Amino acid sequence: MALLNYVRQGVDFSEFLKVAELEQSNRRLAAQAKIIKERAEQKLKEEARLTRLWQIREQEAEERRAFNSDPKTVAEVWQRPRLRQEYGLSDFIEQSCFPRLMEILRRVDSGERLSEDEFIWLTTKAHVYFTKILRERYHRLEAEFYAAEFKKAQDFGRQLMQAVTIASAENRKRLIRS
Repeated sequence: MALLNYVRQGVDFSEFLKVAELEQSNRRLAAQAKIIKERAEQKLKEEARLTRLWQIREQEAEERRAFNSDPKTVAEVWQRPRLRQEYGLSDFIEQSCFPRLMEILRRVDSGERLSEDEFIWLTTKAHVYFTKILRERYHRLEAEFYAAEFKKAQDFGRQLMQAVTIASAENRKRLIRS
């Protein structure tokens, strides 16, 4: 403004210098205020970012603590090396096979039969992990299952024979009475 007034000859040069210096000082103060405001905003944004980061890390730590203190997780983590050692598996198991193999070991160890798909996977893609001990336990479980099925079938056969015998005895009694 001071320069415009001076150019239009509204003020003399000495007056222009005073007004120009005042305007320049005001512009410097405004620029400094703007810089201070921007820095304060950046500081607030950085503090908010750090707070969010801290909250995320705390949440992850809490989830990790909960996971690690879960009795099921602890048992599983402690059980893995025992199962691997018990079934004669080396320290190295391919990452892609590890979860499925550990589930199979856990099931066989607890006396559960394997599904047909699990057996096929174990005898084809994971055949290197189908150790002698694992094969023996798998076949023992299968033998126990089929022996129990056979016993059920035998019991059913006996019950059927008893029912037939009783029915035919009753039929004979009726025939004799008639």
